[in-house]
Formats: sequence, structure tokens, C-alpha cells
Amino acid sequence: MIKNPANLLFLSEFLMRCHALLISEPFAMIDLSFENLDIKIIQKKIKRLYLSVYPPHGEIRVSAPQTISRETIHAFVLSKIDWIKKQQEKILKRQPPISKQFIDKETHDYLGQGYSLKLIETHHTPQVVLSDTEIILHIRAGSNVQDRAKLLEHWYRCQLQVKILTLITHWEIKMAVKVKKVRIQKMKTKWGSCTPARGSIRINLELIKKAPESLEYVIVHELTHLIEASHNHRFKTLMDTFMPDWRLRQKNLNH
Repeated sequence: MIKNPANLLFLSEFLMRCHALLISEPFAMIDLSFENLDIKIIQKKIKRLYLSVYPPHGEIRVSAPQTISRETIHAFVLSKIDWIKKQQEKILKRQPPISKQFIDKETHDYLGQGYSLKLIETHHTPQVVLSDTEIILHIRAGSNVQDRAKLLEHWYRCQLQVKILTLITHWEIKMAVKVKKVRIQKMKTKWGSCTPARGSIRINLELIKKAPESLEYVIVHELTHLIEASHNHRFKTLMDTFMPDWRLRQKNLNH
């Protein structure tokens, strides 16, 4: 129920403009702006309605099936207004991450813990060594920020690959599934994704900086999609069976 009269005025204008645009361009991408709210509506070949609010500015995007009625889209947006505003507030309150300089004593995360960076010049092949409290970069004299960043990223990627393969080997047996391909990528809005038809999954490189239980949760989540592609009741029931504390892990990962 919308109690604020300003919201009713906003929605009335939104519905009229959305209705007119959907008539002329039923499957086009539609950008609508109302005061501080921008809503992008995309109709495409999907089965369900999806609503997303993206950083860094709280962009609102509604993806809708091509065959769905305008009234259903209207009702969906109307029911989510309060949620949209809350998500935008959360995004706008977040402080942008401080750019790393890859210098001595700078903190870098690995498996949910912060480590102090230590730089050591070497004439040998550059490498990364992990101690109890430090990530040690053995670098050549004259290396710049990009060189150090590339070296650490390569190490992160190698570490993540080993841990992913170990987890997949374990969970494939427990879940009776088979992964055909694994890719590690930098992703802005997802921790992982799955293409069931190809038996492939993608994992966000940033997960190497998170706690081990978070990585395991994402792996199990994506493997479950090999059984059930949608985030429906069956999917959640399967997750409850395979990993009873998955909701807590999900919450910890996203906060």
C-alpha cells in the first residue's frame, strides 16, 4: 500500500508514459526519468520479471518477458517502489573503495583476512609468498604499480583456481552433477553464474578475498543450477538439502 501522495503522483505519471511508450515500441529498451528515479524497462525472451538496482548510482532496471501484459509490469513496479528506494539508499551510502597503491604495509585481503603487503626486490622470477601476517611480493627493481598489481592478481587467480577445483571435485560427488568448464572472471554485479545447458560456471575473482565458506557457498549455488536453472522453490529446497546454512553464508557474503 502506497501511503505517500507524492508516490501516487509519481506512479500515475510513470504508468501513463510507460503505457504510451510500450504501445509504440513493445520490445524496445525504454528509459524513463521521474525526479531522482530513472527506470529502464527491457522486454526480451525471458520467462519471469526481474528487478535490479545497480551501483554506483542506483540505476533501476526491469527485465520483462515479451509476452507479458503492461498491467502486470505496472503492478510489479508499483509493488516494489519501497524496495527500490531502500536499495538506492544502501548503494548511495556505500563509500567507494580506496584505490590500492601496492606499497609496503598496505592491507590486502585473502580468504577473508587482511594481510600487510611487503615488497622485496629480487633478480629472480617475480613471485608471491604468503606468511602468517604478510603477502610478500618478490619484484624486480623498477617495477611499477601495474607490475605489482598484475603479479598479485595472477597469484590470486592461481590460488582461486586450486580452491575451486578442490571444492568442485568434492561437491560433484555429493550432488551427483558434472561441471564441464570453469572460468574465473572479474564481475561487477555477480559472485558467480551458471550455464546449465553447457555445464559451465563462472566464478568472480574477488571471491579469493572472501572467507572460504563464502566461496564454498557460491560453488554449491552454481552447481545447484545444473539441477534447477531457476531461483524457484525447488532450487531453495535443494540448497537447504546440500547446505542448510546457505542463507547465513549468503548474508555474510553480501554484507
